[in-house]
Amino acid sequence: MFRFFLISAIFLFEGSLCCVNYTDFSYFWNKKEYERYSINYLTSISTYFFAGTGYEYYENKEIGESILKLMTSFVRKNFVFSFKPVYFLKEKQTYAYGLKAGVNFGWGKDDFYKNAVFNLNFLNRNGKIDHSDTVGEVGVELNFDDHIFLSARVSCNFTPTPLVSPVDYSSIIGYSYLGYIGYTVYSDVGFGYARSFKPDFNSYLYFSFDRINGYMDDLNSYLIGFKTYLDDEEKYFMDFGYNLADFKKKDNENYYRIMIGVSF
Repeated sequence: MFRFFLISAIFLFEGSLCCVNYTDFSYFWNKKEYERYSINYLTSISTYFFAGTGYEYYENKEIGESILKLMTSFVRKNFVFSFKPVYFLKEKQTYAYGLKAGVNFGWGKDDFYKNAVFNLNFLNRNGKIDHSDTVGEVGVELNFDDHIFLSARVSCNFTPTPLVSPVDYSSIIGYSYLGYIGYTVYSDVGFGYARSFKPDFNSYLYFSFDRINGYMDDLNSYLIGFKTYLDDEEKYFMDFGYNLADFKKKDNENYYRIMIGVSF
């Protein structure tokens, strides 16, 4: 799903609070036979409780992996508590399951609003591999009058074991890299910037940078994207993203993403 970590979360919950249902579909690709599909659905169970499900499938020359996700959130005043289990369907005698749990806390006034995010994530791999990862994430976003958004985030794997598997870390770590990482991720530091063009255009231009440190390779990820709403009520949107991955041990790669979403 849209991996601009804090800004995406704010957009999602703001849209959900105004509507009963939210759904999006994303397609990722590059020129080296990498493809990824993602679909998500979220609905309001009650005034403060939201639940949904998601499915992802990614493949390249070597692997193909399916992911099932559940999403539950409790929204109360300035807090959003989230609980998101994930399950990787068995592939090549290896399967995995994980959990992303955390809280989003907001405070401030309309002209300067702040958000802080705290997540504790788990990933367990079985089959040929039996290992668990515990990842902590801390992030903050500054919202200047709903026009300028600045964000920073850091993630750390507290129980890393160097290994390679078909399990992608993007399900438990909120980096903005659009590709697939099938080896142990040790840490990640990310920064983001977004600019709204309201009231002239109901659109957003965003940038993000991630430094991802892993077992097989380290990379600098640069993402630029454009999100636009197609109606005045902000029920329909499209999002286009381009990602340059600057690897330290292999050639750079280019990734692309298109997302469409609707609230109803």
